[in-house]
Parts: sequence; C-alpha cells; structure tokens
Amino acid sequence: MRRRLFSPIPSTLVLFGFLPSFMLSIGVQGTELTLVNNCTHKIWPAILANPGSTSLEQTGFELATHTSRTLQVPDRWVGRIWARNGCNFNKSGFGSCATGNCASGKIECEGAVDASPVTLVEFTIHDSYNVLYDVSLVYGFNLPVIVKPLSGAGTCGSAGCMTDLNAQCPAELRAANGLACRSACMAFGTPDYCCRGKFGLHDTCKPSTYTVLWKLACPRSLITGYDDSRSTFTCRGADYKVVFCPLHAAASKKSGKKFTSTAVITTEEPENTGSGIIYSGSKLEVTGSQSMPGPHG
Repeated sequence: MRRRLFSPIPSTLVLFGFLPSFMLSIGVQGTELTLVNNCTHKIWPAILANPGSTSLEQTGFELATHTSRTLQVPDRWVGRIWARNGCNFNKSGFGSCATGNCASGKIECEGAVDASPVTLVEFTIHDSYNVLYDVSLVYGFNLPVIVKPLSGAGTCGSAGCMTDLNAQCPAELRAANGLACRSACMAFGTPDYCCRGKFGLHDTCKPSTYTVLWKLACPRSLITGYDDSRSTFTCRGADYKVVFCPLHAAASKKSGKKFTSTAVITTEEPENTGSGIIYSGSKLEVTGSQSMPGPHG
C-alpha cells in the first residue's frame, strides 16, 4: 500500500501563493520495498545506499524464514540490497556471515560492504514514477532472488534469477564452502573477464563460457556491465517485492513451462553436474523453469 510521507499541504497556502520553497517537497510519495524470505533458513538482508543517497534507518536485520519486512525508501535514492546467510551475531549485534558479510562486523552494515560474492538487487529511484531496477550477478551469486513490481506502468517486468547457481557452480568459481559462486571477473580478475582495458567497450566485452552459462540460467539478470537492456527494467507508480528463494514459494504452483536452451561454447571436459546444466564438449544445455511472475503476481 502506498502512503504519503508527510501531511497534506493546506489548500489556502497554494491558492494564495504562500507556499514556502522549503515545502515544495512535502507530499511527495516514497516507494515501498517489501523484502520476503521464502528460503528454508534465516537470512540477514543488507541495504547499502550509494554515495549521495540517504542511508535508510535500518541497513541490516534478521529475517526469519517465511516472513517479510517493508522498507519505505525516499525519492532520489540509489542503492543495493542483498541477503547474507550463514550468519552468527551476538546480543550486541556483532558477528559475521558466510556470504554477503558486511565490513562493519555488525548486523547493521552502516555503509560498509565486504567483497564476498552476492546476488545484488539494484534500485535507482528518481521518484515513485521513475524507477529503474535490476538483479546483478556481476559480483557473483549467493541466493536466488527476484524483484516483482506491484501494479505500476511501464515495462514493469520481474527481474532476477530463480535458479540456484550454487548447485552447478564450477569448482574454480566456488566460494564459502559452496554457499556462493564467484563471477569469472571476481575469480580471475583478468581484463577479458572483467571487461577492462581494451575489453572495456560494448563491442569488445565478449561472452565467456561462464557468462553464457549464467545468462542461459538467469536471462533476466545482469551478467556483465555491458549486458543487454532487457535485463534492466523500469516502472512507474509501483511498489516492489524482493523475494529471496522464490522457487520455494512457487513449488506448489504447477504453472510455468520447461525450456531447453543451447549455446555453442568451448569447454575442456564433458561433465554432467546433475543439477540441470550439462556440459557436453562444445555444447551447453540448461533446463529448468523459465517462467517469471508478472507484475501483479
């Protein structure tokens, strides 16, 4: 439910031109982000505002399984949200997590983030009628997550990755004892994988075996900094659900078609991971459920 952050302006001030400049922002609506934990375990969401954006009142908290929490986000806010797991905090809020750890060493991130691989939800909220959002795997993966707009106008698509990439993460990308999967850029740090230097242009940042694999498994996620525009969404006048482990919630629903995608790539060894992704020489097949919930789902 959308609500105003401030009381309405008395109509007499507007009618007679007595509206002080400092009141021009009064009555502006914020955007509600509801974080939902459909995982079978606790998570600890973290919120990081970009430089120049207002930090939210809470920057980290515990979210029990099958519970949710709604955040009120102001206009002109740019930031990231991710889930930490495998956390252990004491009564004073100090501790650490297996993935998504905050450099603050606290349950509240307080603007400090570690470099461990995480699935990032990114929002650029100019105002409630001009919002851009995506789910980025550029910095790796730790949990499946989708972003669902609630009503609104525009493309208003669901962004994110419903596949558990940890289950099919190659050994060279594996992190946190299998609880996270690094991107190739994080793992190797070379210009070609990181799209830097001579590879830092749209035409020279070429897909790799790893990025092709992830794009097939998560077509509505950003895989590289030069990913296509179909992985970034815009919506007007909507609030949003950010759902972690969405397939746990959808398991009882029989909707959604199975798909098989094939890409011609080069792999060194044939391997059947047993998790829906099959390497067979130069052929990669990904099978699973590609349906994503609509904006009103």
